[in-house]
Amino acid sequence: MKKSVYLISAFLLATCSAVIVGCGEDEPEKPAQTRSDTTPPPDVPIAHSDANVSIDRDFPPAPVAE
Repeated sequence: MKKSVYLISAFLLATCSAVIVGCGEDEPEKPAQTRSDTTPPPDVPIAHSDANVSIDRDFPPAPVAE
C-alpha cells in the first residue's frame, strides 16, 4: 500500500514537472520593425492647421479633459 502511494506521487510529480517545463518555453522574440519613411499612407486623412488661431495671455485655453 505504501509503495503504491509513493509510485503514484512520483508519477504525479513527474507529470507536473513535464507540464511546467513544456509550457515554460518562450517564443523567440521578433525584431522591432523600424520605419525610415515619415510620410503617412495616402488613405490617411491629415488635419490642416487653422490659420486664425490666437491665444490670449489673459485667457489661456482650457486643458483637455481626460
